[in-house]
Parts: sequence; C-alpha cells; structure tokens
Amino acid sequence: MKEQFLELCQNALRFNPGDEAEILLIHTRSQLTRFAQNHIHQNMGEENATIQWRIRKDYREGSYTTNRLDDEGLKRAATAALEIALNQPKNEELPGLAQGRKSRIFDTASSATETCSPSKRASLVNQIIRQTKKYKAVASGALCAQSMVVSVANTSGIRASQHITKAFLNFVPYREPLSGYSFWMGANIDDLPLTQLAEEALEKIAYKGEPAAIEPGSYQVVLSPYAVQNIVLHLAAIGFGAKAFLEKRSFMTKLMGKKIVSEKITIYDDGRDPEGVPIYFDYEGVLRKKVYFIEKGVAKGVVHDTKTAAQAGVKSTGHALPHPNHYGPYAMNLFMKRGNVPERELIAPVERGLYVTKFHYMNVVEPMTTVMTGMTKDGTFLIEKGKIVSPVRNMRFTQNMLEALKNVEAVGRERRCKGDFAVVTTPAVRMKRFRFTGVSEF
Repeated sequence: MKEQFLELCQNALRFNPGDEAEILLIHTRSQLTRFAQNHIHQNMGEENATIQWRIRKDYREGSYTTNRLDDEGLKRAATAALEIALNQPKNEELPGLAQGRKSRIFDTASSATETCSPSKRASLVNQIIRQTKKYKAVASGALCAQSMVVSVANTSGIRASQHITKAFLNFVPYREPLSGYSFWMGANIDDLPLTQLAEEALEKIAYKGEPAAIEPGSYQVVLSPYAVQNIVLHLAAIGFGAKAFLEKRSFMTKLMGKKIVSEKITIYDDGRDPEGVPIYFDYEGVLRKKVYFIEKGVAKGVVHDTKTAAQAGVKSTGHALPHPNHYGPYAMNLFMKRGNVPERELIAPVERGLYVTKFHYMNVVEPMTTVMTGMTKDGTFLIEKGKIVSPVRNMRFTQNMLEALKNVEAVGRERRCKGDFAVVTTPAVRMKRFRFTGVSEF
C-alpha cells in the first residue's frame, strides 16, 4: 500500500502547472469502540484519503486539498492550487522545496492493529467491564485501532512513504463520588496490558467516603505520567518550535544555553523511538532528527522545517506540518528521559503532599513565563508519611511550569505514551513544591 500511494504521488506530479510542486497523500483507517455505563454504545469505522497540492509559481505559493485521487480530480486540484498561488503576494525569500535523492519507504505497522475486528475490540472492552463490575462501578472510555499511510513526493526529488499503526485505550471508571483513569498507546494492539491498565484505574476508586477538601497552597507532589504529559505538551506548543523562537514568542528565546529546570529533566523529540509510535519523516518528506529541547536541565534547541531552517541558516530537523499552517515546525514525538525510581516508590519520602493522576482544562496564562492553569482530575490523593491515605477534592492550580520543573526531586523509571496528533512519552515525577490556588466544590 505504501509503495502504491507513493507511486500515485509521483505520477501526479506530471500534472504540475507551476515551477515547483509537492504532493502530500494521507490515507487513514480508524476503527473505534466506545463504551459507557458498562455497555458498548458505539462501534464505528472510518476510512479517508486526501491529496494536498502545494504549488510554487513566480515566488508565490498555493495549497489545495482533494479527496479525488483520479486523474481529473488531481488536475482540478492542481489548477486550484495554482490559482490560489497566483493570488498571493510575491515572496522572493521563499526557500526551495526539500531536496531528495532516493525513495525512502518505511513500514512500522502492526498486522494485529491493522486487522483488529469489531468483535476483538468488543471482547477486550468486555474484559474491562467485567473487572469494573467487581468494584460495583461503571466503566467508560474508548478503544481504537488506526492505520495510516503518509506519502510525500515533490519536484526536487523527495520520495517518502510510511505505513503506521496506532492503537489506544482510554479508560475512566466511576463509583460515586470517585473516578479513576488509565491510558495506553502503542503500535501493536496485542501489546495492550489490559488487566494492568484496568487495575491501575480501578484502584483509584477503591476508597470509601467523600473526598476531603484541603486548603489551597504549595504542596510537595507526585505527578503521574499523565499529568507530566500535559505539562510537556503545553511547553512544546509554546516554546519548542523554531517559528515562535525566531519571532521571539518562545520562552526559549532568551534562555537558550542556560539551566532552566532541574538537571534531572531531559526533554527531547525522537521520531524513530518505537516506544512513542514512530514517524520517520515530516510532511515535507524530510527525515526527522532527534532534537534535545532541555538536556540535564539546560535549554538546548528547537525544531525546524525548511522555511525556519532557511531563516536561521541551519538544516531542517524534519518537523514540518502540512502547509499552510500558522504553527510552523512542531514536535510530534516528545519524550522525557526516564529516571531510576520505580513509580510506586516516588511517594515514600513525602511527609505530607498530594498525588495527582492527571490535569484537565489546562491553559497557558503567560507563554513567556510558562504560567499555566488548570485542574486535577480522576484521582487526586493526600499523601502522609509516605503513603496515600485518602482521596481529596479536585484542586485548581496556577503555576509557572519551569519553576515547577526546577523543583523536581526524582523521576520515575516507567514511562507511558499518550497523544493524538502529537505523541508524548513521559515518566512520573516528584516535586518539592507545586502551587494550588483553589478547591473544587464537588
């Protein structure tokens, strides 16, 4: 399939009416099973294929996307992209398209994920529901199996194609007034640790009584991998891309080369690591490079596409999004380096603090100082003398995240992978201080 789609892209270039052209083909097949109140309520499948033309003419650029893959549809889309280009202002600083010399074809797909049937997904979900009923609770969530082929060809010799699969389980059990959470993502659905994930979420609702309200303030915290993932994703969105960096909108702009967080923290992007659902090249067909953003606490770098690379006088790191977009290059395979402390042992030194399963409704208040706000969800617990003693009500936080990461005392050994468009793989961490500003009324 990946060879077939790449050949389609290459053949379509003969319809190019411009000076330069790039064709991006994305074929997706998604199979989803949703469940709630201990019942499967939706089984659905979706398949789609799009081709995007990006055409250059007289230092102008236009893009157009179509679902029609026949010759007539491709010609019409090329003509539309050219018309859009000719209506743009001339930009003589427009860099050339990415250069290539040979075809690069990759296959990281799992046949188990590719062929996962509705009955197999239903069987997996029913196992979760049976475990949940033992707790006299209700289960909700989703199980998904996805397949994608990305192919890129351009008039400068780029030829790249990859077949990718991705499966994920999102599980939220509820037993009034408590809820839990677990998530798994990987290329092969047969690697899904179903029983372990179910128990991880269910143990968070095993406590009796109402969650206690505690006073807002700064607490020592243990953040699960899910909470850490939210922090890393938001830092990437506001700071790890070269467009924001060059426009001096990134918090990294004035901090490059300086120690900005604990030396225990290393954050990077690696499109080849199989732990994070690898994507080997970007949407311009450029191979992804491993890029360190923060290494042992020091600000190190940002990701580039061909445009920002030309502006900065460097080479693209292979992090282009489909054009046009207002983000610029984007980190899509994020990692935080693991530590050496088992996750369950992170709470042992905490005299009095909080364990946080995840954050939600998280937003950036001030991007240049990395101040963010949000709430805890699906399992917030009081820690006393190294043990979790009781659930507490959800807390609202307003926190400078670089300051929070300066306070990291220990990093967990186990990592979890989560994401949608961008994928992030992180461990749990223990922090000396994290600032909570309010308590939920329910």
